[in-house]
Amino acid sequence: MNRLKYLFLLLFMFVGSIAMAQQVVSKLKTQIMNIPIPDGVGVDVINGQGYGSALSVATPASVLYRIAGVDHIISTPSYSNKPLPTIHLIKKNGEWTLENFYPDVTMGGGRNYVFIDSTTIVFADHGMEGVQPRPFGDVWLCKNIDNKLQWTKVSSIKSFYHSVAAGDLTNDGKFDVIGLQMGVIDGWGGVAGLHTYTQEPNGTFVLNKDAISDARWTNEHIAGQGSILIADIMGDKRPEIIEGQYGRGPKPYGLAIFQYDETTKNYQFVKQTPDVGELANPDQGSTSIKTGDFDKDGLVDLAVASEGLPHDNIQIWKGNGKGDFTPGQLLNYGDKYVQFPDSTNFFREFEIADVNNDGWLDIIVHPFNFGSKFRINPTFPPLPNSNTTGEGIMLQHSIWINQKGKFSTLAADLSFKGIRPGFMKGFKIGNELRFFGYENAMTASNVHQFKIYEVSIGFCNSVIKPQFSASQYSFCGSGSAKVNLTNGQSGDSYQWSYAGKQETNATPSIEIGQATKISVVKTDALGCKISSDTITINKLPQPLIPTISQDNAKMYVSSNVNGNTWFKDGVQLKDTTQKIKPIAAGVYSAKTTLNGCASSMSDGIYFVGENVLATQQESSLFVSPNPFQTSLFINFPIEWGNSVRINLIDMKGAKVFFKEKVINHETLSLNQLAPGTYLLEMESITDSTKSRRFKVVKMAE
Repeated sequence: MNRLKYLFLLLFMFVGSIAMAQQVVSKLKTQIMNIPIPDGVGVDVINGQGYGSALSVATPASVLYRIAGVDHIISTPSYSNKPLPTIHLIKKNGEWTLENFYPDVTMGGGRNYVFIDSTTIVFADHGMEGVQPRPFGDVWLCKNIDNKLQWTKVSSIKSFYHSVAAGDLTNDGKFDVIGLQMGVIDGWGGVAGLHTYTQEPNGTFVLNKDAISDARWTNEHIAGQGSILIADIMGDKRPEIIEGQYGRGPKPYGLAIFQYDETTKNYQFVKQTPDVGELANPDQGSTSIKTGDFDKDGLVDLAVASEGLPHDNIQIWKGNGKGDFTPGQLLNYGDKYVQFPDSTNFFREFEIADVNNDGWLDIIVHPFNFGSKFRINPTFPPLPNSNTTGEGIMLQHSIWINQKGKFSTLAADLSFKGIRPGFMKGFKIGNELRFFGYENAMTASNVHQFKIYEVSIGFCNSVIKPQFSASQYSFCGSGSAKVNLTNGQSGDSYQWSYAGKQETNATPSIEIGQATKISVVKTDALGCKISSDTITINKLPQPLIPTISQDNAKMYVSSNVNGNTWFKDGVQLKDTTQKIKPIAAGVYSAKTTLNGCASSMSDGIYFVGENVLATQQESSLFVSPNPFQTSLFINFPIEWGNSVRINLIDMKGAKVFFKEKVINHETLSLNQLAPGTYLLEMESITDSTKSRRFKVVKMAE
């Protein structure tokens, strides 16, 4: 049941803090938001409290989750006497923004929820308790489609829905929903207080009164009901229904198990837990049940939350794989309270996740109200001035760490002074544990303004050290090595240490141009620091550039004995020896590679080719004089046409002279050329098949 809830009024902005102890780091982010809900749809001012006040008590039906890297919050703000629209927030560029609000989806008392999958949630709403006669609430289905929410009302009977569960009861591949009610105004009360809504082929839900039989549920089981779960706890490939007791009754049943009966074709009560554990206390009532293998024995266990005197509890029930459970460790804060503000820690339900990534399932409770293990130095009873609710909050008592099957609260200081949210809800998002909550921030001119607090918690012992893409790096001569990490994450920063100095940057790579040892310390987005191994950067000598010469056998020879690679016209050849025999005409060059380091390319040497040079026997095709000093006379046959194209190429393959149109008997002035040997190419302009090459030599003047 809902308890008395208090609201907080404070206009204070706390930008951020980092707490670190026992390899745990945390970061607080504060954001002021204004929800532009029109007056008349939302709230103007009620008892001096604005929309933020309604959000600050929206503990049970507020959720934080992630889809495809995008973070979402759904919250169902309410007063006890006025319905308010549900809001949907999306994080964009690190800031929460309003995606939409839903005036038709008003949960006067959103009480519980269950995730069907990463995009689908079912909410239970008990309605507004401050309205008499109570209108009670509904069961809602919320589907996230492309970051937009699609809402479907599942229930058809207005009820005080205290808990909700989902599973495939009809074995048709579709999930069905059970709403556990604690009161109806008009209509059927259900078997054991359960309303079963089965899903039709078209996706709608209908009330199925025959899904559960009361033939075996006797009048002896008249204690109330407070929680519901659908899960396969017997290993029979068909889910069971587990109902948790709430409050007084002549015969406590603790947990009641309903199993599908192949004869009757519906669910029948089959057994209850012989030891009812903490639920034997008539002042205790279960509020939610979750499954998990808490001792890693391969069998399903249960965690059952309950509320009431003397304190809120979560009890671990060990399962044997046959639907039998034995109550075990009781998680609470030990102090008895007489009135609500005297409790050490109120919490509204819980989540199960491996928060510290050690392979064991932990428990996160959602603190709210005025417990002294949630508020820092609260004043009792709280006064209208919000400062009396305490100096801030702490979250370490809301994290129960599983130490090989035994739970204890986190041994770290997660205190945040100067903030006073009405609650904080914790969820495992990616590798982080994240809590969020709201505080009223209304002004006289803006009643829709509020603060959203978000605390990100990281467990540094689970942070993976930086991994290099290679165990050592090398570079050649005056070059450098690019050192890369393979596991860099967005938001990480890196401090590189090498050659007696340190360099900090935000990227998981660095250029190093000297031989040295290098390591790096990574700091993740939350502040966890972890160091890499140390690796070596080697500087290797660069080979000399080879020179190419021709020996008496007309072979081209590299000046470097080993590591040669030959090229013709810039294209790599298969030859890797010191000498090669050129065959085809072209420019030949080489480079040398030793220990992975390559020299620059050598100068080229031009090979004319065999039997390609014109001879003086072709009396009508010649150049003269050859050798020459300043000029060359050109003569070609009349059948070549009126003009030819002339190229002169040096022995490195470089073109040193070109003339597009040279007429017969023309003299070319070539005194600008350096003395040496050249290849002259002559080609008919009108017939490209008519061409010749001459080797010519220019003498010094």
